[in-house]
Amino acid sequence: CYLFQYANDGSDDRRSRSLCVICITRKKSTRKRKYRIQEETKKNKQNNSIAKVKHTHTHWPSKTNEKKAIGVDSRAHLRREKKKWAL
Repeated sequence: CYLFQYANDGSDDRRSRSLCVICITRKKSTRKRKYRIQEETKKNKQNNSIAKVKHTHTHWPSKTNEKKAIGVDSRAHLRREKKKWAL
């Protein structure tokens, strides 16, 4: 659901990914969530290497979501995600 695009290498770093805003509303504990968001923003400010956030919100299986994807990178990302979900 969430994908960070980094300026330096152009790949997504799994450890410092932020959480999807749409998904996060479905999560249960709000207190933890708020704290987690604060932590993420702190981290991201320190990093300062994030150029662009590409946000693709997908629920499988659905082809309409694939069209909403921005750019070629996220399209490839969606294909990989689909393979994961197919298993």
